[in-house]
Amino acid sequence: MIGTTYLRSKMLPAPYPAQAADLLRQYVANRLEFYNAGIDDVRLQAANDQAGKLQGQLWAVVTAAIVGYNSGLSNRRHLLAALTLIVLIAVIIWVLIDLDRPRRSLILISQQNMIDLQQALNRDVP
Repeated sequence: MIGTTYLRSKMLPAPYPAQAADLLRQYVANRLEFYNAGIDDVRLQAANDQAGKLQGQLWAVVTAAIVGYNSGLSNRRHLLAALTLIVLIAVIIWVLIDLDRPRRSLILISQQNMIDLQQALNRDVP
């Protein structure tokens, strides 16, 4: 999911791709830190706090791009398109929150994919 988001972020208008890619690299490193923190409450809390900040920054980048794109397409608002976007964003947030809790979520995944993604994102640094 994060890898797909990374690839799709490259389609955003400048300067958003570079900002989103950097935030996603930091987010992957943060999620690995959260997982590696084990039962250390201080490290877990620090990782969670940092994740919240990164999610807020990424959200700010994405909403600026989406609003600009949608506004540029036409001079009027489309209720169905707006509702669809809201539902999609809510589902994506739910999935991200679930994946954000690798030890106690509905979706269980190995951390090897996250490690591989981190290596791939770091190789793609301009």
